[in-house]
Amino acid sequence: MPVAAGRGAFTLLLIATLGTFASYSVLLPVVPLWAESGGAGTTGAGSTTGVFMLTTVLTQLAVPALLARLGPRALLVAGGVFMAVSSAAFALSARLWPVVAVSGLRGVGFGLLTVVGSALIAMLLPVGERGRGSALYGLAVGVPNVAGLPAGVWLAEHVGHRTVFVVAAVVAAAGTAAAAVMPHIDPVRHGHRRRSADEPRWEGDGRAEDEGGAGGPGVPVAALLLPAVALVTTALAAGGVVTFLAVAVPHATAVSGALFSYGLASIVGRSAAGVLSDRMRRPVTVIPGVVAGTAGMALLAAAAAGTAVTPSVLAGAGLLGLGFGAVQSDTLITMFHRTGPRGYGKASTVWNVAYDGGFGIGSVGVGVVAALSDFTAAFVVTAAVVLASLPVAVRAARARTTAH
Repeated sequence: MPVAAGRGAFTLLLIATLGTFASYSVLLPVVPLWAESGGAGTTGAGSTTGVFMLTTVLTQLAVPALLARLGPRALLVAGGVFMAVSSAAFALSARLWPVVAVSGLRGVGFGLLTVVGSALIAMLLPVGERGRGSALYGLAVGVPNVAGLPAGVWLAEHVGHRTVFVVAAVVAAAGTAAAAVMPHIDPVRHGHRRRSADEPRWEGDGRAEDEGGAGGPGVPVAALLLPAVALVTTALAAGGVVTFLAVAVPHATAVSGALFSYGLASIVGRSAAGVLSDRMRRPVTVIPGVVAGTAGMALLAAAAAGTAVTPSVLAGAGLLGLGFGAVQSDTLITMFHRTGPRGYGKASTVWNVAYDGGFGIGSVGVGVVAALSDFTAAFVVTAAVVLASLPVAVRAARARTTAH
């Protein structure tokens, strides 16, 4: 496919992502509330999210094989259909087990969308545009999160849960329609092109690109594991904060502002990292991203302890979001450069499992530590975990441009 056509398909991907992720975001806080309204306790309501994340990760592990067999367009459409149908199905019952079952189906759709969407960045765009492509994709993912999380709760409270389910189904269907008109894309051949003489490459990605990807020689397992570790630790921190900040810091206005700050800063961090990676021709923000995440968690620990609560929680959440966004972009682009075209699906799977797995671990782990002590200690421990990944981040960032 010509470069211009690839960019056109990428635009359709962004539209599809906006719709399907808006459906995801607007229901994320609403589904547990719906289960509670049907008589579920706190643990039961939380299990709806847990089952959703479990089926998401299990589906992500199966995507590389499905991608090679069915192609990305079919998987995007299937994921969108799962999201749209499950959104509407929530309205049928507020009882716990039906809600959990529908959440599981919804996770299947989300797992398909996340892996295929990330892989298409590399399949559709030239090497020198992937950083900016990752930034744009991050916007398509991040903007619905910033707007959808508070909007879902407001709509549920003012117009009712079932109305929110209809809205989520409609926007998911709109995103699915955009995916359906994308051109056919060969997941193996697409993007597998020779570089021009003056096009930069990253150290360690040359043989991967030329020999067909992750399965070829010259691509060590650590090429994916190292960036994955950096992503897991920052995702762990984000999962713990998004889940428990309102409990840890009982100041509703400050927490609302902090979560907005986190979401907005995450978009800024991912966008800036993508532009810089293209300009500098190597990952440059994963190390400062880990440092910013550590500092953010330290400030949030101070807020949980009651020290300068409002400025600490706002600055801490902003720093965490900025660092997490930067790590997201750099780790994804690093994995793509290290695997080559035949490994794009595998790289996307590793990245998404690291992201969602880390987020899920944080959602549970921070709560466990807090139950054993308090949230100040839990956030301090989380900051230490993020900081401990700094040597790994340093190794993951050791990519340099070389002459072709």
